Amino acid sequence: MNTKTPVYILNICSLKLNFQLIVLLLASLNFHSYSQKPIFELRNNTIDSIFQNTSMYTKNGALSSMISNNLSKKLVLSTLKHFEIANSVLKEGKIFKFRIANSSVYSISYSKLAELGFSSPANVKLYGNGGKQLSYMNSDARIADLQQIPVKLINNSLYFYLEGSINETYNSFSTELEISKNQFSSNAYYYFVENTEARKLIESVDNSEIVTEKTITEGTKTIFHEKNENNLIKSGRKWFGESFKYLTSYDYNFERSFAAGSQLLIKGAAAVRAGSSSALSVSAFNQNQYADYSPVDLNSYEGRYARYETFSFSYTAGTGNSIPIKISYLKPNSSAEAWLDYFTVQYKQKITYTAGIQSFWHLETGLTTKNIAFSCAANKLINAWQVDSLHSVKEYTGALSGSNYSFKYANFNSAAKFVLFSETDAQTIDWTKEGGFISNQNLHGLEIPDMLIITHQKFYAQAKRLAEFHASHDQLKVLVLTPELIYNEFSSGMPDVAALRDFVKMFYDRSKTSTKKIKYLLLFGDGSYDNSELAYGSKYYIPTYQSEVSDIFTGSYTTDDFFGLLDDSEGEALGDLDIGIGRYPVNTEEQAKNMVDKVIAYSNSDPGNWQTNICFLADDADDSTIHMEQADELANQAGVAEKSLVVKKIYADAYRQISTSQGSRYPDVNAKLKSEIENGSILINYTGHGSENGLGEEKMVTISDIRSWKNPNKLPVFVTATCEFSRYDDHELVSGGEEVLLNKYGGGIALFSTTRLVYSSPNFTLNQFFYTHALSRNENGERLRLGDIIRKTKNDMYYGTNKLNFALLGNPAIKINLPELTIAIDSINGSEIQKTDTLRALQTVKICGSIQDSDQQTVQNFNGFINPTVFDKAYTTETLGNDQNIPMHYTQSDNILYKGNAKIENGRFCFTFKVPKDINYTYGKGKIVLVGFSEKQSASGAYENIVIGGTSTNYTEDNEGPEIGLFLNHKSFVEGGKVGENPTLLVDFSDLSGINTSGTGIGHNITLQLDNEIPTVLNEYYKTDWLDFTKGSLQYNLKALPQGSHTLSVKAWDVLNNSSTKTITFYVEEAATFRVNELSFFPNPAIEYTNIYFAHNQEGYAIDLTVSIYTSIGKEIEKIVFKNQYFDGNIAGPFELRFENRSNFPNGLYFCKFEITSESGAKTIIGKNFVLNR
Repeated sequence: MNTKTPVYILNICSLKLNFQLIVLLLASLNFHSYSQKPIFELRNNTIDSIFQNTSMYTKNGALSSMISNNLSKKLVLSTLKHFEIANSVLKEGKIFKFRIANSSVYSISYSKLAELGFSSPANVKLYGNGGKQLSYMNSDARIADLQQIPVKLINNSLYFYLEGSINETYNSFSTELEISKNQFSSNAYYYFVENTEARKLIESVDNSEIVTEKTITEGTKTIFHEKNENNLIKSGRKWFGESFKYLTSYDYNFERSFAAGSQLLIKGAAAVRAGSSSALSVSAFNQNQYADYSPVDLNSYEGRYARYETFSFSYTAGTGNSIPIKISYLKPNSSAEAWLDYFTVQYKQKITYTAGIQSFWHLETGLTTKNIAFSCAANKLINAWQVDSLHSVKEYTGALSGSNYSFKYANFNSAAKFVLFSETDAQTIDWTKEGGFISNQNLHGLEIPDMLIITHQKFYAQAKRLAEFHASHDQLKVLVLTPELIYNEFSSGMPDVAALRDFVKMFYDRSKTSTKKIKYLLLFGDGSYDNSELAYGSKYYIPTYQSEVSDIFTGSYTTDDFFGLLDDSEGEALGDLDIGIGRYPVNTEEQAKNMVDKVIAYSNSDPGNWQTNICFLADDADDSTIHMEQADELANQAGVAEKSLVVKKIYADAYRQISTSQGSRYPDVNAKLKSEIENGSILINYTGHGSENGLGEEKMVTISDIRSWKNPNKLPVFVTATCEFSRYDDHELVSGGEEVLLNKYGGGIALFSTTRLVYSSPNFTLNQFFYTHALSRNENGERLRLGDIIRKTKNDMYYGTNKLNFALLGNPAIKINLPELTIAIDSINGSEIQKTDTLRALQTVKICGSIQDSDQQTVQNFNGFINPTVFDKAYTTETLGNDQNIPMHYTQSDNILYKGNAKIENGRFCFTFKVPKDINYTYGKGKIVLVGFSEKQSASGAYENIVIGGTSTNYTEDNEGPEIGLFLNHKSFVEGGKVGENPTLLVDFSDLSGINTSGTGIGHNITLQLDNEIPTVLNEYYKTDWLDFTKGSLQYNLKALPQGSHTLSVKAWDVLNNSSTKTITFYVEEAATFRVNELSFFPNPAIEYTNIYFAHNQEGYAIDLTVSIYTSIGKEIEKIVFKNQYFDGNIAGPFELRFENRSNFPNGLYFCKFEITSESGAKTIIGKNFVLNR
């Protein structure tokens, strides 16, 4: 095989071969039906493995190819050099961009060019590539940069031919004209550029002396009709016009002259939704033809919504001056419906010229080349241009003889389009439409970035802020561009998804000979399945790739993968990802800022145990346990891959199901998930049913749930293997997944989620691949970035379109906030660890270890804290069998024997605790999970070679229950105090034996009882003090308490099962009356800084704070604004004010005015003095 021939390399699907490749392959490849599974892939410009044998086969009537394994293991295919242009023509000169709607001859005078602002009209050239939409396939020809369009200078005016967004091309196989309409723009864009390049002129052809063999007096003309008004399933690139639901017939009358008795060809397409066979009638000149349509299943919500078919009929033209066409739907019943996509008419017409621009095609079929003459009736000498090639327009010298005009063409052998006109017929450009001077640009001259952000101008400032963050935080070179700049050089100014992809491909192609590689693409802006309004001013900011299939729910999709399929043989949605891609579906500047704020906050997230918590949520299928079984396999996979993960399992069928008027519900699941999210999880994984509005038929996650999540400093990555939860391209709704990402007070940092209907089995496989890569490290021992995880995950899937329905809503350049360093235990009670060590009830245990790097060396500059958690043995439990399901057995490991804190100094740590009396006394393996953090780094580790069981005989008797200190919001709370509706419970504990949190003994838990409600278990919120296991505390947020008086009790047990209870009363104020209770500075007097704190009565809400600082004589010297600050409880702060190297802050007395605005809009102004004494 000639390896320099572009080929389509396939996964499970095949692609149509181009004609040249068919010719090359037919002689050498066997032709038979394909029966093998493809076992190779093309990615990163190489073939990894090939088929077992060579095959050529047909599929749906299209010739396709599979490639032989005679090729070597790493055969590098040649690169198609579409974009090896060093500099764009837009790099220099004065540039005026304008648009046109229709293909025609245009003119502009030198005086008009001067009026527009050009200093030297003689140096102005015209550039553009026409209005055709770019091919989705990389292997199809491209025009690199903008090409110059030839012009003719007549009396200081330029004349030229321009193509609009609807174009005719000749198909040499069918010998018919094909009409294409640009899906992204109704206008074509061009550029006047004043530069020093030589002007390209229209070629003049004088064939007056040749002898012709044939005279042509008739030309071929076309009519095109299409309305884009309906998208049947809000998916796919096909749009439809006339509906036959109420009107069953439409009449069209086109006033055209035509050759009577000639053949007229009508081609078109329509979609039909009917439960039985039906037909469409297409008639012209009273001649009827019928297109038959098969039925569809009207009750299917997954399969084919309508039957889409094309039609092609021939008619004999009658007489008259108009072409009458009637299209009717023969409805089999009242529920049947049909929609017209488009139709075209190809007909013959006498070539004549009277006035105006006349155009026609001449088609020669099955003939050898010959010299021909074109003759037409004309009243004056006119111009004849051949315009089927925009960049090589030719003018033919003609002659007028009486009322007949003619010109000659040498060696005609195919097809050509001509226009006839006089200078006065040329159209002038409507300068009142969009147009104007644009700045110079040179995208072709840019260096390869690590990451590209494509964003709307509205979000440009925030995208730049994100780029600056990645440059400083990750040392990534990030390029930020608006789509319009890319369109200028890659699609002649018209919106086009392929232009954006081709721009990325330019960097990818250049990276083959460079050490620099483009790795990530972030689409910073929302998109819609409706791409038609993208041409400037649209609210849908980044275009979307939509599938050709537009009438089958499970076959139609949108995928941002399109922008990352960059090898020469790839395109459409076929191939393997070469870069990581994510999208921010933002519509407002506030949302854009929120996305960047989240990324920056995520990089500075509160370190702690949440970084090793992973939560698996599973639906209860009505007829099986498949969702829970899959979730359990994933949970076990994750736990094995990352030993330090604490796996939380929320399986719906393990919870009480209740019946409501709206259906069955699992309120405890909603509450449990909210708790896991707000307490902190690094990953949330869902398996089960879903929709754009939530998760689970029992509404386990709703839009209102998502909006209530407040976890700004503990943002998880969500993985949802369900249907449509994160559909971002329906501009009429905000999906649940979008709500998770856009939640300004929490939600998620990113989602790997679905945009269309998906299937359980491939979902599960993809989910497995995700954890394979998400919990792995690269060759340098570093965590992978999200874009790399998703790229590798999708590339591991070798079949189907299911994976295309998964998208990354989020930033592909961030890393999941898993700890980078590891923690190892090296001694227990002073002895080096053995193959197994045993912990017994009531035993006092001291454990020591170290923070280690990837070479297992102690990181001696690591100073901070460690949170150890000791778990009792895993146990087997079962679900409840709701909805008559068979209960499922699964293992849990959630009995905590100890949860504490300790210091890490120079990479070393030790902690001491007493094993509770309440353990499972059967000997078996437990687990110790450790999370450590310093100012800049975090670490995690696990120790599983530890046996728990039996009782120690060496312990101190203790008959006293724990001492309990109970407060709301702050430690100065007094009995009967007032709080808001969302107060924070603060509890201090002290006991010589330590606090029991194991959960093994019946009733031996830390519990909270509010008024007479059922007690809530708070074991998981308890933390031991840093250096003393006999003391500890917990913090728990109370939500939406009703106004009035309340009683709250907390009960706790020590490890010897002695209990105590503490009770307080308090009063909940109405939240609407926002009030600031206390304001303080610390330290005050300030030396280098001071922190501002204040108490308020609207706990659990965000606030805005404006601080104005005045001198003692009332002069304002600084104003600082803090926006969208969220704090648990009612203590806001600290807000830090720093004074080092601030000459405008001499020592003295200052007054601060605080303007505090609550989330509800209530505003309070308060002031206080502080002293600066440096």
